[in-house]
Amino acid sequence: LLYSNCDSPGGRRLGAVWASFDGGKTWPVKRLVFEGAFAYSAMTSGRPGTKTEGMVFLHFEGGPKGGSTLARFNLSWVLGGKETGDGAVPDWVKTGAR
Repeated sequence: LLYSNCDSPGGRRLGAVWASFDGGKTWPVKRLVFEGAFAYSAMTSGRPGTKTEGMVFLHFEGGPKGGSTLARFNLSWVLGGKETGDGAVPDWVKTGAR
């Protein structure tokens, strides 16, 4: 489960993505997507069987030009983020085996 929002104590800045592996009970890792203005985000996943499979697309207002911005990444990129101390990334996620 992925979640996007501002990670700033004041104002709509520091757009980040958090990952949960237990249905949202804990959020053990987060990754900063954009340091500047960030608001009204929405995410979707790539389509199976296409070159977008395995990708996550994050649309948000803000970005370097202040308009509409689209970021693209995968789960491995999110896992390279900062540990939050709220739970742990399961071994099956780290190894890719389930």
